[in-house]
Amino acid sequence: MKKITKKKGFTLVETLVAISILLIAIMSPMTIAQSSLSSAGYARNEFVAQYLNQDALEWIKNIKDYSAMVNMGTPGKTTANWLTFNGTLTRCVSGDGSKRCEIDTATSTASSTAVLAAGEPPRPIEYNPNSQLYGYDMGSVGSDTVFGRVISIIPSSDNADEALVIATTTWTGNNMGTSTIRTFMYNFR
Repeated sequence: MKKITKKKGFTLVETLVAISILLIAIMSPMTIAQSSLSSAGYARNEFVAQYLNQDALEWIKNIKDYSAMVNMGTPGKTTANWLTFNGTLTRCVSGDGSKRCEIDTATSTASSTAVLAAGEPPRPIEYNPNSQLYGYDMGSVGSDTVFGRVISIIPSSDNADEALVIATTTWTGNNMGTSTIRTFMYNFR
């Protein structure tokens, strides 16, 4: 009679359990790394969006300050309302915030604002690597980014010298999002 000897080795079940444990050990850090990269991309886009919002607000402040400076010290002349000064911001102003516009801070001209229809998405902002500026219509030098910026200005119904300025930048792509800054600006008297 032949004696059956037990062979040494792994059974199919033991092999499957070992592979499952190995996959869990490898996939967990990879999932965490992928999540971290996604969060870093979102944070980068949010940082640039905040910069673009602040850039628009500073441009509007410069229009406001310039309107005060032009009229300051002129005998018998009161300070002009910065919302209507030179017609630059009138395209962005409405009592209910329904007027939305794009402002090209790189050109700093009155023609640098474009009105958006209700629900119309903003055009992509271009980036010029030579000047390191963001703007619109930068010609062959600029390239489209994932960002679009909209400005709304709502005059206060209680105070003619006050307005709420809202800058909103959205971005598209895998890490799409929105960043908004709201601030009150006041007319100098």
